Amino acid sequence: MTVQLQRLIYKLQEVFPGGLPVGKSTNWGVPPLDVLDCVLSLNRHYDSFCLPRVQNFKKRHPEIESLQALLSFIRSYQSPLEFSIQELDYRDEARAETLVGVLNYLVAAQRSIMGDSEADRLLQWADSVKPQDYVSVGVRGFGLAGFQYLRMLLGAQAAKPDVHIQHFVSDAVGSEVGDPEALSLLEEACAILKWPLTDLDYAVWEKLARGSPSGDNWTYRLEVNGRPVKMPELPEVEVVEQGRCLYAVLPTSTRVEYRCVQLDKNGRPYPSWRISKPRDLSARTTRGQELALQYGLLVT
Repeated sequence: MTVQLQRLIYKLQEVFPGGLPVGKSTNWGVPPLDVLDCVLSLNRHYDSFCLPRVQNFKKRHPEIESLQALLSFIRSYQSPLEFSIQELDYRDEARAETLVGVLNYLVAAQRSIMGDSEADRLLQWADSVKPQDYVSVGVRGFGLAGFQYLRMLLGAQAAKPDVHIQHFVSDAVGSEVGDPEALSLLEEACAILKWPLTDLDYAVWEKLARGSPSGDNWTYRLEVNGRPVKMPELPEVEVVEQGRCLYAVLPTSTRVEYRCVQLDKNGRPYPSWRISKPRDLSARTTRGQELALQYGLLVT
């Protein structure tokens, strides 16, 4: 057993001394919603962005119960982007194309699998593939974390190396680890502890993404032109949490200087993060068009 693996196991036992909360992770029970959840959640805040969009789609279109039905519905629009705008309230052409690509891949992947239902066939597919098979999807914008999350949603025992898992594992072992290494270490640790991998992924995600009553629930401090401000003081700027960074949706000709640092519950800068240098931000674009403008929340 490596030192890194020993440290991770020790950390897991420290954070979850009574074992994992079992059975909290769940999927939508309908393959089209599982795929929507997976693709919409990529680098997006789950509770405020992804979840309400999938819930709204489910309420409006209960008749869409298969991947092919969702594909046909998307094709009834002028373009995938138009579908995304009208049905998901999301103007992102690249993400809309990713959705179509993943749907096409899964429709093809299950053709050679025997099963009584599409959900059964997709579960067999999710169980049969390995993390390294993500490259076979061949869809732009859909990498290892998305592939693993898709497997989880379809019922496989898996974990996704998103920013929360990577951050947790890196903190536990004392050094920065990449996505494949973080996933491998977590899989090994679960095998030794005999913990369900999916349950562990969910427990870590809930602790870091949603916080816990007994732990730190991270907040952000934003400075504009050298003055700390609250988000509501920037009515023209929609601030969006995306992974480890904050991004902004800006109106026409907005110009600000900004920097951001993550704080713990006592208002102290979290030691694994650093304040970026203030940057001069300029935007000349159509109102509401999303810009990948990093507020400077960077990992050391």
